[in-house]
Amino acid sequence: MHNYDAWLHWTFNNSCNLNCSYCFSHIKLQEKPGRLKGPALFSRINLFGRRNKRSCVIDIPALKNTLARAGGVFNISFTGGGEPFLIPNVVQACLEITRKHYVGFNTNLVCKKVREFACKVNPEKVVFFHASLHIKELERLGLTGQYIDNFYLFRKHGFNIDASEVGYPPLLDEADRYRSFFKENGIELRFDPFFGEYEGRQYPGSYTQEELEIFNINIDTHYRKGKLCNAGYNIGVVLEEDGNISPCIFIRERIGNIYGRINFRDKLIRCPLDFCACPLSICDPYLFKKAIEESGGVRKFNSGRTYLFEVQAQLENKFTTSVKSFSQWSLESQGDLPPQVQHAQLAFKDGRYQECLKGIEGFLSTNPALDSRQKALCYIGLASCLVEESQRASVLKQNYLNRAKAYFEDAAKELKSEDPLNISICSGLGYIYLQLKDEDRAAFYLKKGLQYPLDKYQKELIDIYTNLGCLCFRQGAFRQGVKYSLSSLKHTP
Repeated sequence: MHNYDAWLHWTFNNSCNLNCSYCFSHIKLQEKPGRLKGPALFSRINLFGRRNKRSCVIDIPALKNTLARAGGVFNISFTGGGEPFLIPNVVQACLEITRKHYVGFNTNLVCKKVREFACKVNPEKVVFFHASLHIKELERLGLTGQYIDNFYLFRKHGFNIDASEVGYPPLLDEADRYRSFFKENGIELRFDPFFGEYEGRQYPGSYTQEELEIFNINIDTHYRKGKLCNAGYNIGVVLEEDGNISPCIFIRERIGNIYGRINFRDKLIRCPLDFCACPLSICDPYLFKKAIEESGGVRKFNSGRTYLFEVQAQLENKFTTSVKSFSQWSLESQGDLPPQVQHAQLAFKDGRYQECLKGIEGFLSTNPALDSRQKALCYIGLASCLVEESQRASVLKQNYLNRAKAYFEDAAKELKSEDPLNISICSGLGYIYLQLKDEDRAAFYLKKGLQYPLDKYQKELIDIYTNLGCLCFRQGAFRQGVKYSLSSLKHTP
């Protein structure tokens, strides 16, 4: 667990050694592409309409003074539109930063300096290392093998590294092929939403449900209008060449300078955007929770009633964006589960819900003589997958929820009343009925779930408290809602 007090996203420049067609700073090569060569190929136009100068160095002494003056521990992540490993002294800067603080990276992983970083920087001081896989550009430049070799190097040194590709519409027909190719090379490939215009349509809003399923992308969590956000409270972005810090790329209020002083706000905001590329409650739930606890306690809101509504907003945010809900079934190992079920559990943990569904359905069709508990476990697995799929769906959401409800009910018929696995059923049915606006049944199952021993079922316990808090706030029972919300926060890791 990385414990830090604030997070700065640093877009040092927009220079890059690749030229991806979907990048905001993409340059269309004209008649004589041979005139532009090497890492200095692209002098990008930055987000403020000014051309970047040649990559300059990080002023390490000034940066250290700023962090010392601010106090606390920071996560400094190099996550902007350019390639951070083109910064000449980036490795030296990270060695200095990580003496006390943490760093994080978004990188295409094919610059020479990445290998130096892997060998010199302590992986325990790196919060994340996102290796952006721009496959078409890597193929064009013959760098796919280099990407894979560097990925192995970081994994060998113990870094928390993952691979992701942009869910660009032209890749739809090849998505499965690329997943298989990189899986054969020991790399799990994830697709992230594409933000931009393609063939006259704006994405990610223009994805069809089928396209979302092909890319295995959930865009629902990006709808943030009016939701509580900690941008500017303990998170800032450094975008301009002179190091000025703003709460967010879209909120241009100056709150400090990376080489001067940082002045975080003393309260949270409501997201002004209909669609956010980086929902902070998802990207860094640790800092979001920290901000909620501080602003709701140490820095009190204007009145008790306002505070109640802020707690409600936090619960609603958590309630609508939970990941891998009702997951205890995927950890169950009692009774030497068959390999097919174990494989389905792994698929569920990896977010491959359709694969999990097909695996369990196939297993049930070929093994009709299972004992009751194994049947119940399979039904809960099917229901849990459908609940997850419902969070990604729009048109089919109610269909998924109704199917999940039926499987949870089938599971209940197979279990003994004292079996603690019933908590998964109660948690699941409570969530589903809350989504279906049947608050009486939701309350019945959620409260019933609290009757079971809960020490083993931590995720379900958090979900039950969260959903009970939402239910109470909806019904105007504010005091009880606060009680359940605090219980949820207390048990959240």
